[in-house]
Formats: sequence, structure tokens, C-alpha cells
Amino acid sequence: MWPPLVVCHDIQCAENLGAIARLLGNFGFSGCRLSRPWVKDWAGASRVAVDAAGLLEEFKVVSSLGEALEDVSYAVGTSFRREVGRRRALSPEEGAKRLWERQREGKVALVLGGERRGLSDEELSLCQEFVCIPTPGTKPSLNLAQAAAICLFLCIQQGPPSLKPPEETRAPLGLLQRLRQNMRHALLAADFLNPQAPDYVLEELWQSLARAGLSQREAELWLNAFKHMKRQQQANKLLTGE
Repeated sequence: MWPPLVVCHDIQCAENLGAIARLLGNFGFSGCRLSRPWVKDWAGASRVAVDAAGLLEEFKVVSSLGEALEDVSYAVGTSFRREVGRRRALSPEEGAKRLWERQREGKVALVLGGERRGLSDEELSLCQEFVCIPTPGTKPSLNLAQAAAICLFLCIQQGPPSLKPPEETRAPLGLLQRLRQNMRHALLAADFLNPQAPDYVLEELWQSLARAGLSQREAELWLNAFKHMKRQQQANKLLTGE
């Protein structure tokens, strides 16, 4: 799918929403999802969008970022931070290139965080990669609509959709998140993870799987394996009376 789906998470400002709608019209983007939007003044957003106001009516509103990315196979988030955990940010140019390269494997998405705090560590963990737009001046972050303009322009510069035959379908992010949840539960029950701080080691393990770019079948096999472990652990507890 090209150009990529645009996801706006926790957007609050009507002017930014309208400006993003206009940018989508400028660059020929058609899909946008709003996850947990806080915008109240939709009329104000329409005024800023001008001729692209009709696009606002087509935006899909969902309750969470996970729901917005449920059917997406590859997502790139945005952040003003250069490092998050053990991951380093891509440049905006690299992020746009990765999105274009991965569109052969399924639906791809660009994820924009809200004005107040951007995307949290947990929200960025839903994306395989994230980009940081360098700002050498005194302000560490850009206005949301300004950041969107840069990212959308770079995406559209990558060219038209690939006409090559599609590769093996990659696992959608909704499936990958279910896999991660079951993995966490099974490894905690097996006393492999520290119950006081399980996510540090879990993240390292998870990133090794994420780098593999699991196909849908591979992710389903991993998911079934951890589900089997969970059922076996529960059966053992019943047998031992724990």
C-alpha cells in the first residue's frame, strides 16, 4: 500500500488536524486514522483544511494506537528523541525509504504523536522503527503539522507504488502485539523474567524477533507455542495445587 497510512495519536489541536488534512490533499495521501483524538473544534479544523475539509470526514477514529495499527505490517513512529531504550532513531529520509521498501509486504503506516508529549516509549514499541527530525536550534521539537509536512514530503519523493510481485505477507502489528503479550505471560510464569522489572529483558528478546520480520505464519506459530506453554503451566499448577 502506497502512500502509507497516516496515524495521528492523541492529537489535540484543531489547527494541526486541519493542516494535516490539507497536507494529505497536497501530497495525494488518502488514508488517515485518529487514535484517541482530543480535538473538540472540528469546525475549526475544517476551516484550516480549506479545500481538503472533505478528507476530515473520511478519517477513521479509533480508541487506541494498537487498534489503529491492528492490520498494519510495518510502522514508523516519530519522536524528538534520538534514542529510546536500546533503539536509535532513523533519519526522516531513512524512515521514508524503509516505508517505501516495506510496502510490498503489506500495509505500512507513519505514526505521528500528539502535541503534548509525542509518543511514549510504550507507544513507540508498537512501531518497528522511529524517526527523529534533527533540530540544531534551541527548540528540541517541531510543531506537529510541520513534522508531518516533512515526513509526508519525503515519503512521496520515494516514488510510485512498487509494481514488483508482493513478497510473503508480513505479520500485522495486531498479531505481533498478541504474540508479545503471550510471550511476556509465559516467560513470567516460567520465572525467566524478573517480575519486578520484566520489560527490560523482554524488550531485548522482542527486538530480536522484530528484526526477523516475521511472516504471518511464523508469528502464528510463535503465538501458538506460547499459548501452549501457558496452558501447560496452568495445568501444572492444578496438578501441584499451587
